[in-house]
Amino acid sequence: MTNLILSTLMVGIYGVLFLGFFRGAIAIRSYWKTRMAVTVLLMMATGFVSHQGMSTLGLVVFFVTVWLLFLLVLQTTPMVALFAGSLFAISVFSSRSIVIGIMVFLLRCPIKDIMQDARLYYSALGSAIALSGVLWFMVRRFLADGTKLKQLFDNREQLQFVVLTHMILMMFLLLVHDGLRWDLRRTWFETLFLFSGVLCKATSIFVFNHALRVSVLLEYELHTRQMKEQLTRQMQHYESYQKFTESFRAFRHDYNHMMETVRTLMRNRDFDNALRLLDQIGDSMKQTVSIHQTYSNHVVLDAILQDAANACRENQIRFKAAVPVPEQMPLDALDTVRLFTNVVNNAVEACVKVPEAERFFEIRGCFDRQWIQFEATNSYDGQPLQPKKHGVFRTAKPDCTAHGYGLGIIRNIVTDAGGIMLLDADTTRSIFSIRISIPRAAPTAA
Repeated sequence: MTNLILSTLMVGIYGVLFLGFFRGAIAIRSYWKTRMAVTVLLMMATGFVSHQGMSTLGLVVFFVTVWLLFLLVLQTTPMVALFAGSLFAISVFSSRSIVIGIMVFLLRCPIKDIMQDARLYYSALGSAIALSGVLWFMVRRFLADGTKLKQLFDNREQLQFVVLTHMILMMFLLLVHDGLRWDLRRTWFETLFLFSGVLCKATSIFVFNHALRVSVLLEYELHTRQMKEQLTRQMQHYESYQKFTESFRAFRHDYNHMMETVRTLMRNRDFDNALRLLDQIGDSMKQTVSIHQTYSNHVVLDAILQDAANACRENQIRFKAAVPVPEQMPLDALDTVRLFTNVVNNAVEACVKVPEAERFFEIRGCFDRQWIQFEATNSYDGQPLQPKKHGVFRTAKPDCTAHGYGLGIIRNIVTDAGGIMLLDADTTRSIFSIRISIPRAAPTAA
């Protein structure tokens, strides 16, 4: 019983400390029922593993329990919880293999003696937990800040790759551990035992760093592409203004002469010809001066909506937009581009999947002293979307690696700004809507 309590305390303390690894990337639940459930599950798993050693059944129970622990504690998806659980498990067991391997060479005693001696074993377990804590603290400090972790958590393919790697490493450690049952050459096996722990630890960190870098580079590529698209929109926006200005100058050149003629006719009381000439001036203005539609008082946002109007015109989509915003926006230009570009792209892509007569896309905005609110509504095919988790639908596109980031990017931008995002898919009317509320004052750093 004493060993069970000691083992539970060690792993439990490490579990609490390990949650700090996700600080700034995932919110942690705070209600007491979850904590009680986590404590009971952790005690059961730890006690089972401590009695089973590192058997296949004990490892599976421990892994599933740790996954449930993070699923209950962290406000996240099952895949991210699975990633956290696999990272926790491989961290503990690889560190244990390293510490026990080092103790074998220092104490000159067999591995079985250390595993069977409670004092030595729990000293090794405590040292392994300390080693894991130090290593992941360094990884969090120098490799993975909160922003990078969020980008990794939005990349489902990379998360699956890391989880699969961790499971393979756990199976490898299990196979090495099963060597205790065989009559193997002691020196060779002890070296293999230590090497397996070092190899799994190094591989785990390498794969995690690789997945992190891939996610960051992919996010950077998306940012670069969006900025290029935004520059193109800005050029089209300015060309539209230039065309409007040139046409107005051409009209103004003739306007003075025509108005002088109107004044002469009025002095001569030739009112019929004066009215006829005024009508001709109006017709000339409609033909000469290009009408420049303005959708927002924000230059960048108006350029995005101008591009949206062009895309809707090309795809026979009814488009309406009126998005006034305050002079001081809580979002910078880059986040504004990323937010509304993804909203527009998602809406247009959804509309083209329905018959032309049913296509529409509307985006509205308003603001008061405290909040800025946006609502985008568009038609879609009415099919049930992929399962929704924490307000975000999964992509329905076949290439999940290159797609599926739109709503995740929108969610991250809105959340970082202290705002709220609500999604609604009405399968009956085939209407999808997204509502965004952002406080006018930027959130203060904690």
